[in-house]
Amino acid sequence: MSLVALFDEVIDQEGDHIEGLRKLVDPRLGDNYSVDSINKMAQLAKACINRDPKQRPTMRSVVVSLMTPNSTIYDGSRTDSASLSLTMEHDSN
Repeated sequence: MSLVALFDEVIDQEGDHIEGLRKLVDPRLGDNYSVDSINKMAQLAKACINRDPKQRPTMRSVVVSLMTPNSTIYDGSRTDSASLSLTMEHDSN
């Protein structure tokens, strides 16, 4: 089974998928990670593998999401406005 299929299976579960995500985390990390971060990475991965390439996030959005703890990418191309404006400010300097 591919990594993509594993993530799809876990993310598409009804109800709480956090326990399924924990099973995908490298066991060498122990409990030394944030469950919210794992969930965010899974949602980002799911957005990146959308069957419709036009619905996938831009690389800029992916980078913003990875660098900004409170950013979200659920619709494939958007991050929250605060994160985006921070990135735009940084890029203009």
